[in-house]
Amino acid sequence: MSIALAAGAAFCFAGAGILFRRGVASNSIITAIMMSLPVIVVVTGIFAIVDWPDTVSAASFGWFVLGGVVGDGIGRAAYIGGVERLGPSRATPIHTAAYPFVAVLGGIVFLSEDVPPSRFAGAALIVAGIIAVTGSPHAEPGETRKRFRWTWWYLYPVVAGVGFGVSDIMRKFALDGTPNPSFGAAVGSLTALLIWALAVGSSPRLRVMAKPGPGSGWFVLAGVVIAIGLIAVFTALEADDVSVVGPIISAQPIVVVGLSALFLRGHEVLSARLVIGAVLTVAGVISLALT
Repeated sequence: MSIALAAGAAFCFAGAGILFRRGVASNSIITAIMMSLPVIVVVTGIFAIVDWPDTVSAASFGWFVLGGVVGDGIGRAAYIGGVERLGPSRATPIHTAAYPFVAVLGGIVFLSEDVPPSRFAGAALIVAGIIAVTGSPHAEPGETRKRFRWTWWYLYPVVAGVGFGVSDIMRKFALDGTPNPSFGAAVGSLTALLIWALAVGSSPRLRVMAKPGPGSGWFVLAGVVIAIGLIAVFTALEADDVSVVGPIISAQPIVVVGLSALFLRGHEVLSARLVIGAVLTVAGVISLALT
C-alpha cells in the first residue's frame, strides 16, 4: 500500500509541476505560492478535521512545523522557481535526483533504517540522468536551439530536492509520535502559508508580485493536486521507511515528460536527450527503491 501511495504522490507532484508551468507563463512565483498554499491548507485541513487526532505530542507538532517550513515552504518555492526558469521536464529530474539521496542517507543516519548497500547502485543511473537532462540544449518555441550553458537556476531544483528529502525525515519523526497523516499535512501546509503571508505582507515589492494575472487559475488546481499528494506522502511515511518512500516519489520525471508532451505544446520543448535523461533518472530511483 505504501508503494502505491508513494507512486500516487509522484504522479500528483508531477502534474502540479505542469500546472505551475502553465500559470507562471503570465504570473510570478509569488503569485503561484500565495494562490496554491491556501488551497493546500483548505484541502488538507478538511482531511484533518475528518480524522482529528486524539492527542498530539509537542515534539511531533514541532517536527510537523519544521517539515512544513523546509518542505512546503523552502522546497516548494525552489521547485516552482526551477519550473519557471528551466521547465518542468528539466527541473523535475534534477530535484528528484537530489531527493532520494537525502532520503536514503537520512534514513540511515537519523532513523537507523536498514538500507541494503545494493540500493546505492542506482546512483550511477541517476547521475547519468542528470548529465543528460542538464546537458540537453534548451530553446524556447520558435528559437534556434542553443548549446547548454551553466546557470545558477539549476541550483533551484537541487535545493528543492534537498528540502523535500529533509522534510520527509522530519515528518517521519513526527509521525512516530503522532501517527496522523492528515493532521501532519495540514500543520505543515499552514506553517508554510503563515510564513509566506508574513513575508508578502511586510514587503510592498512582494505584494505587487503577488497580484494574480491571466492563467492564475492553474495555481488553484495545482494546490488541490499537491494537497492530495501530501496526504499520500504522509500516509506512506507512516507505514514505511523514508528510504523506500522517498525514492519512489522521485519517479516523477517520467510522468512529467509524458504530461509535458500532452499539455505543454508551445510551452515546453522536449528533446530525445531530455527524455533519455528522465528515463535514466527513473531507472535509478526505482533501483534505489527495490534493491
